[in-house]
Amino acid sequence: MVTGTFKGEASLSYEWVGSAPPGVSISFSPSRGRVAFPTSMTVSVPSGAPAGSYRLRIRAQNT
Repeated sequence: MVTGTFKGEASLSYEWVGSAPPGVSISFSPSRGRVAFPTSMTVSVPSGAPAGSYRLRIRAQNT
């Protein structure tokens, strides 16, 4: 659920904090909506991706 102190529409984005795992993709469905709105995040990891700890920052911005 995307919630916040602002009203109106927000769009979601992400960025890796530090190194990104090779071949991993992230998507949101839906990627924008009227706050508060439910969303799902899908993380696709290819076979053979290296194991490890990776940090991801997710942002919701007013649109």
